[in-house]
Amino acid sequence: MIDLQKSSGLPIRLDEKKNILIMEDEIRQVIPDVRTAKQMKPVLMHPDAKMPDNFYFMYRGICLREHERIIRERNLRYDMTVIPGFNVGGEYVKTVGHFHPKKLGTDVTYPELYEVLHGRVHFCLQKSEGKNVEDFVLVSAQEGEKVLMLPEYGHVTINPGSGPAVIANWISNVFSSIYKDIEKLHGIAYYETVDGFVKNKHYLQIPKIRRLKPREIPEFAVTKEPIYKTGTEKIERLSFLNNPELFKEIFERLRR
Repeated sequence: MIDLQKSSGLPIRLDEKKNILIMEDEIRQVIPDVRTAKQMKPVLMHPDAKMPDNFYFMYRGICLREHERIIRERNLRYDMTVIPGFNVGGEYVKTVGHFHPKKLGTDVTYPELYEVLHGRVHFCLQKSEGKNVEDFVLVSAQEGEKVLMLPEYGHVTINPGSGPAVIANWISNVFSSIYKDIEKLHGIAYYETVDGFVKNKHYLQIPKIRRLKPREIPEFAVTKEPIYKTGTEKIERLSFLNNPELFKEIFERLRR
């Protein structure tokens, strides 16, 4: 068992053999959604390769019972995802990937805030229009580091390790993610393999990979403390998740 309390701020453990989370009674109990091989095949580099039945496990809406009401009233949601370590035909395990819609009445899409609770992951952010990619960003993050998924960028999370990774996220609860744009092009612009990054031939224009490091964002109270603590003790600082149109200048700075 791996104790995640220090990294998450919640009394949760990871059973690394079964890739499941064990939650204490004071936590709202959540049954994970499982991303299956059938769902993943459209975005894999080698969809006919041998693969496990299940890819990763999403626990949506985790919280201490005492925080459930205030989180719901703020239209927010805190999730955890367990991503086992393996590869499919040489491609590291990843999430399907998705974009977010624009907030109604604005020209800004919703952002999302991530944190690594265990292991090491690669966050890939892609700004694109159809088959043409304007910007492709890679952020390598390890336990305790946070990464903001910027407006206008779709994103995929990759586990390049041999063991399980656990990530958490805060997200607005007022919209549904958009998966079809990535699925119809068989993934994002690059596949990460055991031999490095390989371009996805279904795209027409692909830029070089731009690498950024995780960073603290004081304006959003993204510091060294777990994002769950931030989101429950300073929940007003997460208003950018529901009102991204008010923070355009900050998002523009964070793109660089």
